[in-house]
Amino acid sequence: MAVLLSSVVAAAPAVAESLDEAPVAPDWALDDIDGASVRFHQHAADRPAVLLFWATWCPYCRTLMPHLEAVRADYAEKGVRFYALNVWEDGDPVAYMQEHGYGMQLMLAADLVAEDYGVQGTPGVYVTDREQRVRYVRPRGAEPQAVETALRETLDAALARRGG
Repeated sequence: MAVLLSSVVAAAPAVAESLDEAPVAPDWALDDIDGASVRFHQHAADRPAVLLFWATWCPYCRTLMPHLEAVRADYAEKGVRFYALNVWEDGDPVAYMQEHGYGMQLMLAADLVAEDYGVQGTPGVYVTDREQRVRYVRPRGAEPQAVETALRETLDAALARRGG
């Protein structure tokens, strides 16, 4: 599966344009920090979603997360799901999220999910549409403001399809 999504990363700008050819994001099942089991395709059914693969030790993640939180604050009420999938961790992600007041749904030990998505470094950011098709993949080296802008544009387009 990682090979499939690796090709998505290489073609990320074309993903949002090609509605019928975008690959379906791999399904996954993880427990959130409250112990609730979350199966991605079921939980995000008929809703756009943002997936962040991150770690507390990652300086780029720390810089990007306030931008993602701003997007979450604006789009969560519109039904968009936000998942913070913690990977390759040696710190305390629960304390980090609480300390900063981030409201993304936190999933721990998502290393195997990151492999399925072809994540090669943090932060990995993906946006899926209502059918869990990948519409955006954060390009390596993208600046936080550019990522925020791209997320807003991608989510607006995803919400506009089929009546918002």
